[in-house]
Amino acid sequence: MAIVIESYAFVGIAPPAAHPEARVWLPPGYTLTGGGAFDLWQGFGNLLTASYPIRQVEGAPYTGWAAAGKDHIESDPAPLAVYAIGIKITNNGQPVSIQQQVVSAKGPTAAHPKVTAHLPDEWIGTGGGAIDNYSGEGNMLTASYPVYTNGKVTGWTGMGKDHIQSDPSTITAFVIGIQVPDVTLDVDIVSVTGKTAAHPVASVSSPTGHTVVGGGAIDNYSGEGNMLTATYPLISSSDGTLTGWSAAGKDHIKSDPSSITVYVVTLEAVPV
Repeated sequence: MAIVIESYAFVGIAPPAAHPEARVWLPPGYTLTGGGAFDLWQGFGNLLTASYPIRQVEGAPYTGWAAAGKDHIESDPAPLAVYAIGIKITNNGQPVSIQQQVVSAKGPTAAHPKVTAHLPDEWIGTGGGAIDNYSGEGNMLTASYPVYTNGKVTGWTGMGKDHIQSDPSTITAFVIGIQVPDVTLDVDIVSVTGKTAAHPVASVSSPTGHTVVGGGAIDNYSGEGNMLTATYPLISSSDGTLTGWSAAGKDHIKSDPSSITVYVVTLEAVPV
């Protein structure tokens, strides 16, 4: 049985704004498995507040990705890139049906909100995202990452924080799962923690032969705060294939050098 898994990232870019928002939709024929965002700040800083799956209408499959950011205290309008990852699976050249399940969870209001969305056991976790539902001065994302057991994605965690100015908020986390009848899939999750820096970055490559379907990151701050500015797929400039995942963060106004842990989620078809 010749099973082939293809994944592509479709990209949208919003123009510079103090609170940029961007979204992108998959072309027909693709199943959404994950996504990401890159806040392209250049001045004081513009920080991620959301990176999450979206759908056209209630009850329909999720077929797009949305992202949002904000400057904070100091003005810094910035453009924002958003990425939606879609996959196709074929068996001897014929399309294979993919079922999708997206589960969300909303946590309690807190200065440093956190929540985890959990997948039912029978689903294969591929990716996820989070929205920081701030309504005041601002509460920004510090983490959007996979929860896994025995190498299987079982949920997705979102975390945020207010910064300098108080704004307790809630977080909504999303986890995406798939089922593929008559195809056995092997999931691999690889993570790397980068060096401590005021503006930390980290990247991780996917295992050879595996297909990238999602990814996430944790900004491991411990002081005043270091928040996410990017969590997004790495794309080959030669053929457009996805090669891994990257993430970035920054402290803001008050110093707090930190590290970033970045995760890539991949799939491989298991011969039967």
